[in-house]
Amino acid sequence: PARLFSHRSLNSLRSALGLLLSTSRIGTPGFALSFNATSGYVEVPSNCNVNPPIALKSCTSVSGLSAFTFALWINPTSLTTNMTLLDKSGSGSGNNEFRLMLDKHQVYVQLGDETGTWTFEWLLTSPTITAAVWTHIALAWDSIDGLVELFVNGQSAGTRNHIVSNLFAGSANLLIGAAAGPSAFFHGEMDELYIYGARSPCLRRCS
Repeated sequence: PARLFSHRSLNSLRSALGLLLSTSRIGTPGFALSFNATSGYVEVPSNCNVNPPIALKSCTSVSGLSAFTFALWINPTSLTTNMTLLDKSGSGSGNNEFRLMLDKHQVYVQLGDETGTWTFEWLLTSPTITAAVWTHIALAWDSIDGLVELFVNGQSAGTRNHIVSNLFAGSANLLIGAAAGPSAFFHGEMDELYIYGARSPCLRRCS
């Protein structure tokens, strides 16, 4: 079975972050995080010894895994260029693991190779993301076939090749809602973040 490394309703991170709470996708008040596009983001330490709010191998590194899945619900307030959903790249070159973004109404993915260099880029042209609508996005990679697959609202949006034996063993913290810097902030709401060490059932929507 798929190994669940992390599952967060994200509202559980609110106290340390100063982010606003909003109504979840199923209508529960206070159970999603609201990001303001200018300064709000979540930073999850890579070092497991500092008691991070999300526990994952290395705590957030995907290095050494033969497969992984990221899945989350988003509700963008606006759609502008370079809005980050998840980023684990640190600063500078040679420290890049993964990045999941929105480029206006399109999903954008970057993955690094064994040396920490960006070698994979994918701008998904269809289906597109709509502002003020909850959308489920899932990203999966498997080293056996070297395929990256994106799912939008439970439907496969296509596959691309990314042939590497394993991903870079980076030390950068995981950022949610911003890229390294921080920069490229997300504007909108997020909920139900899942991170698996395999291809998971959450590709076709998790609650």
